[in-house]
Amino acid sequence: MSPSPQVRDDFIEDASGLFHYDRGSRGQPGEMAGGRSTGLSMERTESPFGVSKARVCAAAVLVAASTWVLVAQDRSAEIRPSDGLHHARGELVAPVFEGWFRDETGTLMLSFGYFNRNFEQELDIPIGPDNRIEPGPADQGQPTHFVPRRQWGAFAVLVSKEVERRLLAERKTVTWTLRANNQTVTIPANLGTAYAIDSLKEPTVGNTPPVLRFAGAPASGTGPLGAKTSIKAIAGTPTTVKFSVVDDQRALPQKRNIGVRVNWARYRGAGAVTITDATKAIDGGNGEASVTASFAEPGDYVLRVEASDTEIHDFHCCWSNGYISASVAAR
Repeated sequence: MSPSPQVRDDFIEDASGLFHYDRGSRGQPGEMAGGRSTGLSMERTESPFGVSKARVCAAAVLVAASTWVLVAQDRSAEIRPSDGLHHARGELVAPVFEGWFRDETGTLMLSFGYFNRNFEQELDIPIGPDNRIEPGPADQGQPTHFVPRRQWGAFAVLVSKEVERRLLAERKTVTWTLRANNQTVTIPANLGTAYAIDSLKEPTVGNTPPVLRFAGAPASGTGPLGAKTSIKAIAGTPTTVKFSVVDDQRALPQKRNIGVRVNWARYRGAGAVTITDATKAIDGGNGEASVTASFAEPGDYVLRVEASDTEIHDFHCCWSNGYISASVAAR
């Protein structure tokens, strides 16, 4: 029989040194009321919606976004605490719930990012048991390729009003589960007021995210839900995509106006991708630009761009995501 997971009274390191394991105060590790084994190892009593106190045993991980992560441990392996060293590979990838917001129609949006604790290892985690959103289809736009360290607001889950009503009535919530390097982490979306974010408009000076549009795409996009386009490419042959940004050029008084900075990365697809000028600035925050990508292998890929007009994510604003879906044929 595999050993039950144990509770650790020590720290693991994240981008700001805030990952923490703590010992539950009720019952025994890995047990719930009635002595039923859960395979989890700490206690948390606040429900995901903040409307009831359901007893949950889990290892709580506090990340830089002040989000509690529920860590579900496999019986075959424990979540490993940090030894204080910077590891190139072998560490976990933690999903992060950034917060919730509503668009102009009142539709609920859930913003998620992630924290890859590895300093070098990039992981590919296909959609399925090891990378799933629940309830609903496992694939709800999350990444399958994970670059190192903290990635803010990588995607948003759109929750219809019907699904929102059902979740509230059943006292359930949306969760994202990731399993990497034999370690599994599940994060719930919390709809409490403390998790409301201003992704579409910064409240002090009214700054809004840049409007992002890909050449040939039928619509522009803004905020975490972002803009989308699709292309066809040939493996080994550079492909150029043109895009434009329009920004209101507002910034907090104490912040430097950086125009709009764009950062590109592979978001899905198992083959290597070379992106020229993956990071660049668009002076003044308005104008046209382009990116050139070369795909090493045929297959289906997604590239993500973050177009941001601030140096840090104030109030989880103001940046816009963009996604290029690429169908790559063999040479």
